[in-house]
Parts: sequence; C-alpha cells; structure tokens
Amino acid sequence: MNFSGKQVEDHNGQISELNNYFTNQGYCQLNNLFHPQLVEYLKINSQTQSLESGLEANDNNFFGKNITTSLPLSQYSTPFGENLLIYLTPIYSQILRKNLIPTYSYFRKYFKNQILKKHTDRPSCQYSATIQLDRSENKTWPIWIKNKLNKDVKLSANMGDVIFYKGEEVLHWRKKLKYEYSSHIFLHWVDGDDPNYNEYWWDGRERLGIPR
Repeated sequence: MNFSGKQVEDHNGQISELNNYFTNQGYCQLNNLFHPQLVEYLKINSQTQSLESGLEANDNNFFGKNITTSLPLSQYSTPFGENLLIYLTPIYSQILRKNLIPTYSYFRKYFKNQILKKHTDRPSCQYSATIQLDRSENKTWPIWIKNKLNKDVKLSANMGDVIFYKGEEVLHWRKKLKYEYSSHIFLHWVDGDDPNYNEYWWDGRERLGIPR
C-alpha cells in the first residue's frame, strides 16, 4: 500500500494508519511527499557532488567481492543529505510515534548492470529511508523488501516519493540496473529512547555534517 504525502498533514486517522502499516509490514511508502521545486533542488544537488569512486569497508556485502563494472560513486554525510535528514526527522518520528535521533546520510550513484545484494544494515540504520534523486531515464529502479510477513515486495518510488523501512531488520535489495545511472540518498535514524542505541546517535560523531 502506498500513501500520499498529503496524508502526513491530515491527522484524522492517517498517522495511525501509517503507524499500523509500518508496524505490520516493516516499511511504508509516501508518494509526492516533496514539492516539485524541492525535487528539482535535490536533483541539482545530486549532480554537483564531489564524489568518491569507492566503497565503505562493509560494502562488499552489498555488491559482492568481484565487481566487474565500475564502482558506485559514493559520499558519506553530504551537506544536502544531512539537511534532508533533519528535515524528515519530525515527519518520520510522527509516523512511528518515536523520538528519532538522526545518525547519518549517504549518497550513492549507481551505474548500469550494478545490483544491490540482499542485506540488512548496521545498528545506526535502525530506521531508514531511501529517496530517488536523479536518473538517466524516466524510469524507477525498484527496491525489493522482504516484509514482516516474509513476502518479497517490489517498491517503485518516483522522485518526490520516500520509502521508510526498518533498515536493521528488513532485508532489502535491488536487481540489475537496466539504464545508465540512478542516484539515491539513504537516511538513517535510531530510537532516542532506547538506551541500546545511544552510542549510535549521529553515527558516533559529535554532530551531524562532519566526517566519521
């Protein structure tokens, strides 16, 4: 089930519906959450990043040890990503009815024939979101999620849509990209009222917006 971003603003039962869906499925999708001008702004930001060609230490788990295509372009904690993380915190907190603390953002640009292997994320990604920022064709690159009912669900999110999911618990992956490139931002939070996650606030940094 997909929800309209307008529903976040309509308090008459919509937040409860979103909360129940997320609780039962492990994810929810909000369509048209961002104004078209914000979508265009995020697209421009994604095109002007000074990115690194490489992987984080654990990324072999995502792409496999023998990558035959070029590596994704990646950047941890971009300024626009961290700002977007702060912007979405009250919305996500409202949906989950939790005191979410942002941990980090991560930008990645994938290229044709790349995949994302089935995986769950590290503890800093207790609660996550994925957002499409740019693409070479007017097509979505679906993300697959194994929901809490143990069913594989294919989610297609356009620019302006947001998929929220339990990054640490829910298996998620993408099949082979069929067009030239696809750019995404990944945003992560933890439950600020759960003492088991205190060490992951801001991903162990003094604050958002600085390297790890």
